[in-house]
Amino acid sequence: MVSENGNLVETLAGKEKEIDELSRLSSWAEAKNSSLADKLGSLEKQNASLKYEVCMLEKEIQIRSEEKEFSLRSADAARRKHLESVKMIAELEAECKRLRVMVRKRLPGPPLCRR
Repeated sequence: MVSENGNLVETLAGKEKEIDELSRLSSWAEAKNSSLADKLGSLEKQNASLKYEVCMLEKEIQIRSEEKEFSLRSADAARRKHLESVKMIAELEAECKRLRVMVRKRLPGPPLCRR
């Protein structure tokens, strides 16, 4: 019976050590869990902030794309207008040349005016 009591005391002491170790590990796990929960909350806020920033950048890109498209259309219209002007200038220069030739043929030249 004495040896049986000795065994029970040893078993009880072992179980108490296990309980102490499990209690220590439980406290550590709770602290770690709390730390991770805080970190998770911080990361969720950062994630929301980054999503908002991405949304704003997408809108800015969309606006810039629209501005670029408008500029391209304006440049194309200006280019067409310039080509029309160049064509009109060429036509007017040809008309002037034709009229000069006509005037030279109809008006007497300097030798004829002396008579």
